[in-house]
Amino acid sequence: MPPSADLSGGAVVVQAMRRYGFERLLDLPALPVGGADPLRYGHHAPARHGRGGWQLRGVGTEFDLLRPGWLRIGLTRGYSLGWGLGGDGSGSTVLLAQAVDPTSGHTTNETAADGLARLGQELETVLAGHGVAGVWTVGAFRRLACLRFAADLGGTPLPLGPATAGRVASTVGRRMPVVDREVPDA
Repeated sequence: MPPSADLSGGAVVVQAMRRYGFERLLDLPALPVGGADPLRYGHHAPARHGRGGWQLRGVGTEFDLLRPGWLRIGLTRGYSLGWGLGGDGSGSTVLLAQAVDPTSGHTTNETAADGLARLGQELETVLAGHGVAGVWTVGAFRRLACLRFAADLGGTPLPLGPATAGRVASTVGRRMPVVDREVPDA
């Protein structure tokens, strides 16, 4: 298991996410702006030199962790836990989670949206019991009902240095950044 799982509150989060059927995804701290990858984060930082910039992991519900192709193979719930911008804008340990109801067909399906809203409320309640405050929304992902959940776990964030930057650059183009495919406990 990657070191981010053992950070402040991480074990509780991992256990809760498994219980609700979420798969752990690679916690890429940054993605290039305008890249071909469908993953996206809601925080942006300009590049030091030249054009472009970076999308940064951070607390908020403007992100996409799931790739459309994953839905076809049944991966409809994913989360990442690692470095990100906390609620105050400084580095922190951040949880991002996304769940899609593949049976919804469109975002006006109230049953699917209601089910995802209940999931958001349950996650919020479970994590709040351990001192972790979450924010969530139910919206759309590829015309399907979608829950996006984020939380700032605080604690010491993962260090971002040349080694991390190289790891991020080398993993952006990979197709399946799933790092934890264990079967959830019953």
